[in-house]
Amino acid sequence: MSRAESLPFPDGSQQLVTSGQACHWFDLPVFFKEADRILVPGGVVALYCYDEERIVHHQLAKKLNGVVNELVDIIFAEIRKEDIYDVRGLYQEPKFNIPYPDFLRDKIHINERELTVEELTILISSWTGISIAEKDLVEFQEKFMLTLGVSTHPEHTRIQLRNNFQLIMGRKPSA
Repeated sequence: MSRAESLPFPDGSQQLVTSGQACHWFDLPVFFKEADRILVPGGVVALYCYDEERIVHHQLAKKLNGVVNELVDIIFAEIRKEDIYDVRGLYQEPKFNIPYPDFLRDKIHINERELTVEELTILISSWTGISIAEKDLVEFQEKFMLTLGVSTHPEHTRIQLRNNFQLIMGRKPSA
């Protein structure tokens, strides 16, 4: 791992440069130039991102997503709104287009899975590397369970989640 704008590799030495859920933080023109420097001819730059998990297939999905949104607002309060927009937009803005003629913006992939409420809380706590106060997580989990209206424990209460992934790839010209 290194700064995206200064990669510690010799010129023309890498076949693949990837960024997962991070390039909204980059100085993209500098990153693309640096990736071009280290890629072999025919090498690939691959960027991917995903949006926030959403509760689905539940009669209370709208209310439960509202509880999640309250915590998300706390987490993202210190982040530039532009960065949040870029991620929620799945890097659709032209600035994320890789500057190679052989360029692909893959269709959006849907990821659906089942997690416990406890696992959802842990997942949210891992977002963006920003530390979340333990009390905020406890309050979130308590409010989520109260909204569900069940008596089971968070580690035994399962919910369906869905989110979208976007893959963007560009191949450096061979000659």
